[in-house]
Amino acid sequence: MGRHRKPSPERKEARKHSKRIHYAWHLGYERIKARHRWRRRQGATEATLDAFHTMEDLWTRTYTGGSRNHNGCEPRIIALLQNVDEQGWSAVRPGFAGELAEARILLEEVETLASSVTNLEGPCTVQLMTECSRLLCRARLWLASEEEILRLMDEGPDVLDDALFTNNLVWQRP
Repeated sequence: MGRHRKPSPERKEARKHSKRIHYAWHLGYERIKARHRWRRRQGATEATLDAFHTMEDLWTRTYTGGSRNHNGCEPRIIALLQNVDEQGWSAVRPGFAGELAEARILLEEVETLASSVTNLEGPCTVQLMTECSRLLCRARLWLASEEEILRLMDEGPDVLDDALFTNNLVWQRP
C-alpha cells in the first residue's frame, strides 16, 4: 500500500524545486558557507576562519529586531514613539533598557574580537581586520543611538520627536 512514487523525471523536478526553495530560505547561510570555502581555498588559517565565523555571527546580531543602521533607525524610533503613545514610557522603558544592555554586550564582544584579530597573520587577515573595524563602528553607533534615545525619552517623547525631525540624532549627523 505505500505512497505512489512519481516517475523519475517528476521526482527529479520535484527535488530540484525543493532545493530551490530551501536555498532561497537559507540564502544568507549559503553565502556564509561559500565565503568560508573561498577563504579556505585562499589559504586562511583555522584561527582566521574561526574569527570570520564569529564576526559573521556578530554582524547577524546587529540586524535582529530590524536593521540597526542609518536606514533602520528612523522607522524604529517612529515605532517606539507609537508604542509610547499607546502604552506609556514607563511600560516601554524596561524592554528598551534590555535592548540597550544587548547593545552593550554586543559592543564588548566586537571589541574583544577586534583586539584578537590584530595578532593574526596570513591570507584574508587584512579583509578580516577591515570587516572587524566596520563592525566595531556599527556596534558603537548602535550603542550611542540607543543611549541617546533612552536619554531623550527620559526627558520626554517630544524631545526625541523634535531631535528626529531636526536631524540632531547621533546617527543623523555627518
